[in-house]
Amino acid sequence: MTEEFDKIAKEFGKFQSESSELAQEEDIERAKILLEELRKYGKAFSDPQERDILSAWCRSLGSKIYESTGEYPAVRISPFERGDIPQQIPPPPADFTDRDDEIRNFLDNFDRGVMINGLHGMGGIGKTALALVLAERLKYRFPDGQIFLDLRGMSNSPMSTDEAMVFVIQSYYPSVRIPENVSKLRGMYRSTLAGKHILFLLDDAASREQIEPLMPPSGCAVLITSRCIFSLPGLKIRDLDILRPEDAKRLLLSICERIGDDSKDLSEMCGYLPLALRNAASVLEERRDLDVKGYIERLHGAKMRAGLVDAAFSLSYELLPSDKKELWLYSRYFLQILIGRESLQYGALIYLRHLIS
Repeated sequence: MTEEFDKIAKEFGKFQSESSELAQEEDIERAKILLEELRKYGKAFSDPQERDILSAWCRSLGSKIYESTGEYPAVRISPFERGDIPQQIPPPPADFTDRDDEIRNFLDNFDRGVMINGLHGMGGIGKTALALVLAERLKYRFPDGQIFLDLRGMSNSPMSTDEAMVFVIQSYYPSVRIPENVSKLRGMYRSTLAGKHILFLLDDAASREQIEPLMPPSGCAVLITSRCIFSLPGLKIRDLDILRPEDAKRLLLSICERIGDDSKDLSEMCGYLPLALRNAASVLEERRDLDVKGYIERLHGAKMRAGLVDAAFSLSYELLPSDKKELWLYSRYFLQILIGRESLQYGALIYLRHLIS
């Protein structure tokens, strides 16, 4: 270790012994100043071991500042050979409604050190939307990246474990040569993640066999959504239920105010499923010529012929002009081949809304 590194190490050690709890405002300011000094020193050092240590200290300070202020400061020293930091997890839906108990429970789990959390439930229940909300709350704790993997678990062609590993590796090193040997690939995957603090969202997982080899090292966190139930070392699963009636009505009215007092009947007709609620309200918001009560009656008829979520899509289809019906059927066929049923429902909602409007 160099003399310059010894100097900054002593300064960090002194801070840890005197102000590690950041109890006072002056302690927080001191931590911010020290963090900037560590980042400045780190950019000047060429020794990889020194950089790794400084990077760990930066993340430690960043976490403490976050805990005291709610804001996560910049902690990255510089990209060096690590490539760009991926930030792939999309934002949560703007009309996301409540689920306060579930959010509180999951965040408490993370604070207690449960770093692999799962959401289980039927299609349309809102697993992915809730996972996106949680990821938005947690991402500042993971400065080395946020990875989103659509594992297509319910499709005819789920993503293989090796495909997922290649995707993650190339998220950090786009031009790296991927080994054909499976053992070497998995070794490269582990090397890519080593020493990093990354948040993973594994959406629509098929099985334990698919995702267990993807589990990252300590310092990372994983959110998993799935319709299937499986066990995994360290995994804490929560079953997601339908929305409470008041929350379902609130979701409808947040999208389409004119539903008004009919929100009770419409939410019941949609089975309190977020996906069906969101689709029904979106159609009524964008088709102002539709009578709300008339739409509910038509939805009731569709429900007699199909499932809850499918009924909402079925009625949306019926509202299309004949030329767009043909376009929808053609497009839906290829969408299901490409992305599977679970992701199809979310993509279909957007596309149907486009055709209707």
